[in-house]
Amino acid sequence: MPVNSERLDRLEGRIATLEQLVAQLQAGPGGAPVPSGADAEDSTYEEPVSALRPDLSASRAMFLLGRSILVLAGGFLLRVLTESGTVPPAAGFSLGLIYSLGLIYASFHLQVRGNRLGAGTIGLTAALIAYPFLFESITKLELVTAVPGGLALGLVTVAGLTTAWIQRQRFLAWIHSLSALLAILGLGFATDAPAFFAGLLLLLGGTTAVLAYARRWHLLRWPVGLAANLVFLRLTSIATNPAGVGTGGPAVSAPMMMMLDLGLLVVYLGLFCFRALVQGKGVRVFDVIQSALVLAVGFGGAAHVARTTGHGAGTLGWLALAAAVVFYTIAFTTVRERLGRGRGFFYFASLGLIFLFLGSQVMAPGPWLSWIWLLLGLAMALLGSRFDRVTLRSHSVIYLALAAIYSGLLAVATDAFAGGTAAAWHELSPAGFANVGVSLACYTVFVLRPGHEADPRSRRVPDFFVALLAVVGLGALFVVLLVGLLAGTPPTGTAATVAMIRTAVLALSAVALALAGRRSRLRELTWLVYPLLGVACLKLLLEDLRQGTPLTLSVAFGFLGVALILAPRLITAGRNARRRDSG
Repeated sequence: MPVNSERLDRLEGRIATLEQLVAQLQAGPGGAPVPSGADAEDSTYEEPVSALRPDLSASRAMFLLGRSILVLAGGFLLRVLTESGTVPPAAGFSLGLIYSLGLIYASFHLQVRGNRLGAGTIGLTAALIAYPFLFESITKLELVTAVPGGLALGLVTVAGLTTAWIQRQRFLAWIHSLSALLAILGLGFATDAPAFFAGLLLLLGGTTAVLAYARRWHLLRWPVGLAANLVFLRLTSIATNPAGVGTGGPAVSAPMMMMLDLGLLVVYLGLFCFRALVQGKGVRVFDVIQSALVLAVGFGGAAHVARTTGHGAGTLGWLALAAAVVFYTIAFTTVRERLGRGRGFFYFASLGLIFLFLGSQVMAPGPWLSWIWLLLGLAMALLGSRFDRVTLRSHSVIYLALAAIYSGLLAVATDAFAGGTAAAWHELSPAGFANVGVSLACYTVFVLRPGHEADPRSRRVPDFFVALLAVVGLGALFVVLLVGLLAGTPPTGTAATVAMIRTAVLALSAVALALAGRRSRLRELTWLVYPLLGVACLKLLLEDLRQGTPLTLSVAFGFLGVALILAPRLITAGRNARRRDSG
């Protein structure tokens, strides 16, 4: 026991010595312990308080303010020497440019030395000197012409944004991008080179988008992107009116404007595609909104210029069709396999849809456009059913709906169910007839697709809408046919008979849909039953009771009453049968 006690005492003494040594090693220069383990890992994600909140004394604040004022004084002195003729214009402009770039370099050098606050103040002072100097050198002082001055403006902007990116100074990035934006906008209005400054604005927009991806400064790209859309919209108006009448600016050539519009489209869509496909990142809200805007302003502007001048429409249409094929392929191969059916997939599929829509409009204007859209709708239905793609089936419905609007089928249906008898109704064109047939064919393709019977409600939404198009078209045809047989063609038709025919068609349609929907494969048809019955009841109150006669009212009430009794029972019977089969 004594031996063991002595050994135990020696071990305890050694442990105490080791604890003191470890405590001394963990102590920092000021005696604060150095974090280890989880604490050390956390400390890598947080800046010291001194870095986030620099110790700014009154004397240091006065020094920074005084230094900035002296720098500004140097800029004003250089301007005075240039304006007075003491320094030649070219030399004065060169010295001003060197002075501005030197201040930006000084800001970078201070940041490298760890003086973050000093770097920020010098960077702000550089922006306050550089951009007004460049703007006035081109406009008021006329030291240089627009293009060399614009190149110098681009050089200063690149230097400032590069410094902000390296320093991770979000504040300086905002200062330089907004200052450059205001200078470019002002010079675009004040000089005779609006196209050149529009190109600079496009480059600035692409740069701010890259900064958003590199430094997560996402708000930075919004003002520049929106300003670019507005400027390009204005310049497109100028390009289609070369005299500049009512545009408030000098003329822009049509070929140049078409290149700029397509450049706007390519730059932004290219950046979004690079981020999604190469970097594997998702599609953000700005990407979606700006894509829609550049499609409208960029492609729409280029198409407008092509139609106005009569040149380039064919090339533009083929480019749009090629882009549609590319985006559809990307959506259903690369994006679907790598990113799944998320926002990125629907983004690229929607781009394919829009480019196909725009390309078809450019390639087939006039009455042929309805036929093109009908063919596209049928092709999308076949491909969507063959490869089981809900997105393609949805696009089929969109094309059929566009064809219904353009062919006049929607106008005919409006007259058939809501038009008055005091004016002639629209006549159904051959494309309108074909639209009804193609809608029925697409619905048949949808319901005969393998696996359709087991589809949940969400996958049957395209089937429902294409069925809706077919039902509306068939109903309109029946109303027009019966009105012509029983009431006379408007404006000579009898209002009471027309109202009765409409109610009867709505009631019979509801019963027919309920009867067909008893089959599991066609159960989405029952989704239309209750809306049709509701419309028929409302129409009976608003139209039949106001315009009907006792005879037409008795017929209308009879049809609607039978439909209200039969249709719900048929739906219930079909639902019970499906439950028994599944059980």
